[in-house]
Amino acid sequence: MKPELDQPTETLRSDIDTTRERMDETIDRLGDRLQGRHLVDEVIGFFPQQQ
Repeated sequence: MKPELDQPTETLRSDIDTTRERMDETIDRLGDRLQGRHLVDEVIGFFPQQQ
């Protein structure tokens, strides 16, 4: 491989790795939000509170 191609390739790989890490974090946060108790709280919040 030509030396001038090495830097852009490494930059692209680094960008891809960074994007994957961010996606993993986002998916983890979405998974936390989709856990059972949180969903129940969300559904309960849709209904008006009766007194």
